Amino acid sequence: MKKFDDYEFKDTKTVIRLQLKQIKEKKLYPWEVSNFLGKFNTYYYKSELLNTIAIALNEGIDPEDIIILDQSFALNRQYAKLSFLSTTDQDLVQLYYIGLPVPLFPNKDIYVLNILFKYFRKYFVFLNKLSKSSKAVTIQKKNLPKYYNVYKSGNFDVMFSLIKEDVLECLKEVILEESTNVMLNKIHNDFKKEYEVYLKHEEKIEQIKTNLIKNDLKKVDFNSIVFKTYFKKFHTCLSHVQRPIVVVNNTENNILSVLCRAQFNKSDWQASTLDLESISHNSPFKAILKGGSALYRIFIPGDRQKLIDNKEKVIKELNSKLLDPENEAEYTEIKKELQQLEKEIETLKKINVAEQKTNSDNVEHIVITYIKSQFQNFQNKIQSRSSNLLSDNNFKPDLGDTEVYDFDIDV
Repeated sequence: MKKFDDYEFKDTKTVIRLQLKQIKEKKLYPWEVSNFLGKFNTYYYKSELLNTIAIALNEGIDPEDIIILDQSFALNRQYAKLSFLSTTDQDLVQLYYIGLPVPLFPNKDIYVLNILFKYFRKYFVFLNKLSKSSKAVTIQKKNLPKYYNVYKSGNFDVMFSLIKEDVLECLKEVILEESTNVMLNKIHNDFKKEYEVYLKHEEKIEQIKTNLIKNDLKKVDFNSIVFKTYFKKFHTCLSHVQRPIVVVNNTENNILSVLCRAQFNKSDWQASTLDLESISHNSPFKAILKGGSALYRIFIPGDRQKLIDNKEKVIKELNSKLLDPENEAEYTEIKKELQQLEKEIETLKKINVAEQKTNSDNVEHIVITYIKSQFQNFQNKIQSRSSNLLSDNNFKPDLGDTEVYDFDIDV
C-alpha cells in the first residue's frame, strides 16, 4: 500500500515573500515582536493543518486513521526524523516524547497506544523516583515498540502481562513498602480498567461512528458520556494545543504519515514552509516572511480581483491628473504613486493566480457533516484571529515589496 503524502495534493511550487511594515511608527519591545511572530506561526500552521486534514478526508482516509498528538511541537527543535514513521520500531518512541495519540474517530488500536504511552509514563516516573533511594531500575523506553507489537499480534492482556513482568524485573532487588506497593497496584489496575471501560463502550462507539458517517445526526446523543469521552478530544486538542502534530495511520504497512511536516522538519523544506527571512527592530518595524500560496489568504483575506479593479480606477484618475499637474513636484509625486500602484497590481495578480491554483475549500468538501461543521467553526475562528493579527499589531502588508515566485528559483 502506498503511504499517504499530503504534499502530493498541494501546490509545492509557489512561494509568497510577504513584507510587513508598521502603519504608524512605534518602537517594539523584543517580547512584542516574539509574541507577534509566535502567533503568526501558530495561525499559519493551524490553517495549513486544518486544510491538510480535510484533504486527507477527501482523499478517502478514514477518520479513525487521522491522529493528533496532544502536545505542541517546539519551534526551536529540528524534528529531522518526523516524516514517515513506523509503528513497529523505534520510531514509536519519537511519538511517545511528543504526546498521547488521539484519533478523529475512536480507534481501538490507537486507544491502546494512547493508554500504553500514558501508563508507561506512570511506570517510568514511579520507578525513576524509586531508583533514587533503592536498587530499582527504570523501565526502558526502547521497549515501547515491543509492547505495541505484542498487542497487535496477540491481545491487550498479553501486552499488559509483559509490561507487568518487566516492571517486576526492575524491582527484583527491592522490597516495597506497603504504601509503595499500593501505588504500583493502582497503576496496574487503572491501566487495565481504562481498556476494559473502552470495551464496555465499544458497541455504542461503533453505533455513533456509523451514524456520524451516514450523517444521521438525529440518532447521535451529543451529550452522552461516550460521545464526550471518545469523539470530542481530537477537536479539543486541535483547538487548544498551540502547534499539534497530526499523522495519518497507513494501516496496511504500519506507517504514520506526518502531515504538514515541512513546518517543523527542516530537512524536508517545502514551498509552504514558513520562514522568517529578515526582521528590522528599528522604527518603522519591517519583517519579511516566506510561505506557501495560502500565506496571503490566511492573513489578508478578501476579493483580490475587486482590489485590483479599485487600484486600476485610481490609476486612471492619476493618469488624468498627470495630463495637467499643478507643478513639477505634483508630477513627480503622481509618477511615484503610479509606479507603486502598478507594482501592487502586478503582485496581487500573481497572488490571485496562486490562490486559484490552490483549493482552499477542502473543508467545504468534507462529506461527514459533523466533522465538516466542527472544522468550519474552527476555520472561522482561525481566520478571524489571523486576519486581525496584522491590524491589531499596527502592521500592514507592503504589496510593493511583496513577491510571488517559483520555489525552484533561488531569489
